[in-house]
Amino acid sequence: MPIKGSKMNGETKIKISLSKKGKKPNRKYGPLPKEQKDKISLSKKGCKPTPGCFKKDMVPWNKKNFGATTYKELNHNLRTSKRWVQWRQEVFERDQYVCQTCGKTNTTLHPHHIVGVKQCVEIHDIDLIYTTRNGLTLCVDCHKDEHRNNNS
Repeated sequence: MPIKGSKMNGETKIKISLSKKGKKPNRKYGPLPKEQKDKISLSKKGCKPTPGCFKKDMVPWNKKNFGATTYKELNHNLRTSKRWVQWRQEVFERDQYVCQTCGKTNTTLHPHHIVGVKQCVEIHDIDLIYTTRNGLTLCVDCHKDEHRNNNS
């Protein structure tokens, strides 16, 4: 084997070339196989923006989506809006700052959407996100349990 940084002679190049024959190319440096390229191409093509038909991070409609193109971006834009802060406050005040599942008071509270934000986006009802009736005050533990049990 040649020393790192030194030039290889022709005989060494031929030996290395022959040793690699029949082996799969190293994808880090070589070209991707056609199958792999096709899979990547298909994964990057979105489906039509209709409810229930969207890629993981694709926002399924363009109206009232706060200029967001992904759920992560939409989620950030929603939760940093004045309307969100107002909704959160109204839910907490209505429930008198008490967890509605276990009754804890002196703990960190989370507002929980009965109909999730993602579902509201899918059914094109952005106003439902900010409806106080759609909110519930939960402590951190109960909020985690709620999402574990409902997978939402």
